[in-house]
Amino acid sequence: MAYKNLKLRSITFAKRRQIVKYEVLSHYSNGKPKCAYCGIDDLVVLCLDHINNDGAEQRRRFSYNNTGVTLCYWLRKNNYPEGYQVLCYNCNAHKEFERVHINGL
Repeated sequence: MAYKNLKLRSITFAKRRQIVKYEVLSHYSNGKPKCAYCGIDDLVVLCLDHINNDGAEQRRRFSYNNTGVTLCYWLRKNNYPEGYQVLCYNCNAHKEFERVHINGL
């Protein structure tokens, strides 16, 4: 019986995380979640991007793992600060490639 309750609880937490992710992506997309570069709207491939490439700095400032859904909760709690955008994983990887290999940073 305990296993059944644990499984139900995990499903509930997963749904809650998906709802928060959708809310945050919607906010930073000014409506329906979509990539700021290519426009893809598949939630499975969408993620948050630090516009100024300061994600590592932000993670160092926090004592907890401020990535993924944890970041979504933090953004919502802090009234959606500026400096973030929604990208798909491909566009996010391309942005990082350009930053490292083309701009030499």
